Amino acid sequence: MKKLLIGLALLLFVGDVSFAFSQVNIPQSTKNPNAHALHKRLHQQMRQIAADLKSGKITESQAKTKRANLMAVHQQEMQFKKQNGSHEITAVQSQQLNAQLDKN
Repeated sequence: MKKLLIGLALLLFVGDVSFAFSQVNIPQSTKNPNAHALHKRLHQQMRQIAADLKSGKITESQAKTKRANLMAVHQQEMQFKKQNGSHEITAVQSQQLNAQLDKN
C-alpha cells in the first residue's frame, strides 16, 4: 500500500512539474528565419556576374571585383556564424550582409 501511495504521489509530482514547465514562456530566438534567403542571394549574384561577363555587359576586371566583393560578404557571414557558435546568423547580421550585397 505504501508503494502505491508513493507511486501516486510521485506521478502527481512529475505531472505538476511538467505542467509548470510547459507554462514557462521561452523568449523568441534572435536567429534570423530568412538566413537562407541571404545564401540564395549570394548564389544568384554569382550567376548574374557570370551571365553578364558572358554577354559582354561587364569586363573580366569588373567581374573579378564583383566576385571579390561577394567573397568578402560570404567570409563575413562565416565569421558571424562562428561568433554565434552556430550555423545561424541573427536578423541584424543578415541586414548588414544584405546592405553589403546591395552595394555590389
